[in-house]
Amino acid sequence: MLPFMQMLQKQPIRPYVRFAHHMLQALDIVPRIIFDHEFVWIEKGKGILTVGESFLPYQKGDLLLIPPGTVHALSGPFEAHKAIHFDWEHRPEAQESLDQQIDDGQAGRFRLHGGSLWLPHAIVFQKVGDEIIAAIDEIVDVYQSKATFRSLQLQAAFSRLLLHLVMDVDEGRTAYVQLVSKDSPHMAATLEEKAEITGLADQLMTRVEKADVDPGILQELMQPIPLGEAQIRRLFKRQFGYTPHMYVTLLCMNKARKLLQEGSKSVQEISFSCGYEDAKYFSRLFRKLEGVAPAEFRELHRLYRAEQSSKKSIVKKVE
Repeated sequence: MLPFMQMLQKQPIRPYVRFAHHMLQALDIVPRIIFDHEFVWIEKGKGILTVGESFLPYQKGDLLLIPPGTVHALSGPFEAHKAIHFDWEHRPEAQESLDQQIDDGQAGRFRLHGGSLWLPHAIVFQKVGDEIIAAIDEIVDVYQSKATFRSLQLQAAFSRLLLHLVMDVDEGRTAYVQLVSKDSPHMAATLEEKAEITGLADQLMTRVEKADVDPGILQELMQPIPLGEAQIRRLFKRQFGYTPHMYVTLLCMNKARKLLQEGSKSVQEISFSCGYEDAKYFSRLFRKLEGVAPAEFRELHRLYRAEQSSKKSIVKKVE
């Protein structure tokens, strides 16, 4: 049984939807890291979900579950998808430390700390049922509305999504594939080494999201680990698919995207918040990874929000 299904059997939850949207785009997303869990339902198209050095194909009708802290990328032709970012518990404060990683052998021994559970693998649920799709549609619609009881509606719809999903999986109506490591047995790290590397990734995520980034953060957090620097870099890349330095870069770019979308900070201020004293270098790096400059990214996001708002107004007039 999947870890999150074990959790739902044993642990009361209060699921919290942080963000939900419907996206039409040429999907070839550069590697990213998310701070929460994400469901992605593929409405149209097909492609490849890549996590580290492992990958899984997906197609129309599939539902992807991506855990936090995972460097991942989606690649494929033009497609439509709906995405739901969520936590197992409502965390109004800044991102807490992610909890321990668990697997099937640890069933019943997991715990929720600060709200979130870190699932060990990304999952592709194949051709999910109509009830699940209806719940996803409702979540996206309600999230973008100004309903009086919006939070309650979101929680109810998300609970229905989970209920239909776990029942369909448990009763064999929905198949799934987990994305697991491609390491050969003799290359596998020990449990202690994995714990050290996972802890490093956890601390990096928390520090980057909570406060302005210190350029020396990586060296600071690597220093207490009882492993050589070269060994840390090798194990980290094997576990996450990227070097620690690139992992921090991707975390900082994720922080930059959020700041560009949510606030009015200048590019210079965002550059400093992400650990880059040189705003021009930051802008070049952002363009290299995102395909557009920071100012262009902010404008594209503004236009997208305006377009979505316009569509809602048209729908209301028709109704």
